[in-house]
Amino acid sequence: MTTGSSTTGVPVQAAASSSFKPSNGRRSQRRAQTFRLHHSTGRVITVLEETGARRTLQKRGHLNLISHTTTLNALEKQALRFANRQLTPNQLDEALIAAASSNPTSSPHQHTSTPSLESQDHNDVSQFINDNLDLLKPIGTVPSAKREECTRIFYENLNGLPPNISGNPKLTKAMGIIDDMEIDVFAFNEHKINFTHKENRRSGLSKLFNGGETLTRSTGGNFSHPIATSLGKRMEGGTGMIAYGELASLLRPELSGTNSSGLGRWSYMTFSGKEGHITTMIVGYNPCRTSPAQTSTSYQLQRAYWTIAKKDSTCPRTKFKEDLIALLSAWRLEGRRLILCLDANDHVYTGSLGRALVSHPDLDLKEATLASTGTHLTATHFRGSRPIDAIWTTPDVEIINICAMPIGYGVGDHRSFILDVSTRSLVGVHPQPVKRPTARRLNTKIPHCSDNYVNSLESLFIQHKITQKLNSLHESGTSGSTLQHQLDAIDNTISQLMHCAERNCRKLKSGCIPFSPEASLWIKRTLCYRSLLRYWAGKIKNKGNLLRQARQCRINDPLALSIQTIKDRLHECKQRCNFFTKHGHRHRRTHLHSRLHEAKDKGDEDAERRILQIIKGEKDRAFWRRLNWALGKRRGSSVREVQVEDLDGTTTEYTTQSEVQQIIWEKIHRERYHLAEEAPICQGRLRGKFGYNADTPSGEAVLEESYVLPHNYHEGT
Repeated sequence: MTTGSSTTGVPVQAAASSSFKPSNGRRSQRRAQTFRLHHSTGRVITVLEETGARRTLQKRGHLNLISHTTTLNALEKQALRFANRQLTPNQLDEALIAAASSNPTSSPHQHTSTPSLESQDHNDVSQFINDNLDLLKPIGTVPSAKREECTRIFYENLNGLPPNISGNPKLTKAMGIIDDMEIDVFAFNEHKINFTHKENRRSGLSKLFNGGETLTRSTGGNFSHPIATSLGKRMEGGTGMIAYGELASLLRPELSGTNSSGLGRWSYMTFSGKEGHITTMIVGYNPCRTSPAQTSTSYQLQRAYWTIAKKDSTCPRTKFKEDLIALLSAWRLEGRRLILCLDANDHVYTGSLGRALVSHPDLDLKEATLASTGTHLTATHFRGSRPIDAIWTTPDVEIINICAMPIGYGVGDHRSFILDVSTRSLVGVHPQPVKRPTARRLNTKIPHCSDNYVNSLESLFIQHKITQKLNSLHESGTSGSTLQHQLDAIDNTISQLMHCAERNCRKLKSGCIPFSPEASLWIKRTLCYRSLLRYWAGKIKNKGNLLRQARQCRINDPLALSIQTIKDRLHECKQRCNFFTKHGHRHRRTHLHSRLHEAKDKGDEDAERRILQIIKGEKDRAFWRRLNWALGKRRGSSVREVQVEDLDGTTTEYTTQSEVQQIIWEKIHRERYHLAEEAPICQGRLRGKFGYNADTPSGEAVLEESYVLPHNYHEGT
């Protein structure tokens, strides 16, 4: 009888008999573990002899490769000096821990050890940064605060973006850049989100990059053919674009979208305003050529689509170039102005796509960085040696400033670009700037707030001798324009003093964590551990205040804690603070009710009344906040189309500006806001003689007491 074999190469009879021996299974697991370790910790070296012969060497141990995340974190720290935004609390804590650890007079429990893998990575990263200093240099002028009459565009290769909103550090960093730099349009590619997956359908780009009260419009996509449903939540490639604020209200939805083939190769938005200006912004991703074995890459997915669905064996990169140039040429012939943000995965100056964009006679495109600054782009990927990302514009787009930021400034592993263009050259109009009112500190409902304001203002009056200046001016006998000028100067001084007193009357708190004794304790402990790190970093000299703060937070023997222990405890404190951020309201209610019972037991009616006011006020605010969030008016853009139903039941659509304004005036203003004309009081002779404002001859006769009522008027009239 012939003995067969299983897929593992073990004879069937032996496999059947081994099920009765548990030791065989453990032995197989050990052999498999040894095999995996051999491949994970071994390296194969191919040696080419001078004679042309090849031989292979196998050695234990792997090459010292720097991880992708470690390198990007180091680049991000170096690029933060070009950021206008403040460091996040986590970044500040990491800087404190690094400073405390590197201080020679650090905690007594810090001990030196042999160089570890972490220190080796640090040395490798430092060497990598020293060898690639050009990656940390911006190309162009680093932008400052956005000025008026300017539209700011931010473009970057994201290198993947998780589709979840909470717990997403990349999204948090991107939204921080958008807020701090006042970005109007955010163009990005390679987000790697499979929008056809069932778990990603709920989180679109508008939800991920929601602008809150600011009007937000989005467009984007990825490979959307049926095969994409089996690829999981993450899929290579993808493009997207977000518009915010006044510029989003000028979006033309019918002229915006993604490429018609459903491959997610590019996304575009079209804006139009007065003077006939129409501008299309497009962001694209040219797939990188990969081997056929990598079936889930963007290149192979597009290749499968063209080969199977369209029976076209042309390279996807060639198809991308041909289709993109044809589309841009058609738009250019329509008179549109173009802004192209592109990851070409090829040299933007000498590559075939870059040369075709610049040399095509119908496009008249120019690479914005070279045209504006006169400087060629350097490597735009942190491991690359050539520029593969760039922005191209047509000459009718007025460039104010452009800067290729250092790698690490943005979210991904490519350089990010910030382009400032004139709003008039885009849409032919300057949007009205929105000025948000600041919160008032002076509030008479808050105890001691008005008293602090009055006391501070009185002390400022005494310090600046306002009363003496008024008395001396009164006694001087000055009159005329000189007196008016001096009084205006004193009045301006008083206004400045009032603003200063208001700034000092109370502190504005973020209110992220509702106050309760439990939450207050963890917040104070967080601050205390940060003070300990500052002490070991040499930034705090007063040891007594630090020990007093630790006793108040119930921290025993704080100076005996090691840096690692402080780091672990600080992490735990921040976790507890996050818990109270989400669930602190119930602790707040418990605290207020316990204080209310104490006031009742003591018979303190004044305290009882104030606590009841606080409870009622917070309850009402929470109720109306939930109600407004659920039923509040959704902000939208201006009306672009109007449909009117005629008497015969047909529907007519109006799209031009003059037609829309005329129809709204006739069908809404005249019909809806003039319904009062049908009231009986507006149908009689009294309305005809006097009108709405009584500015007729009859009204003047009444004022002159010469009006004579006809005999047939009602007695009440």
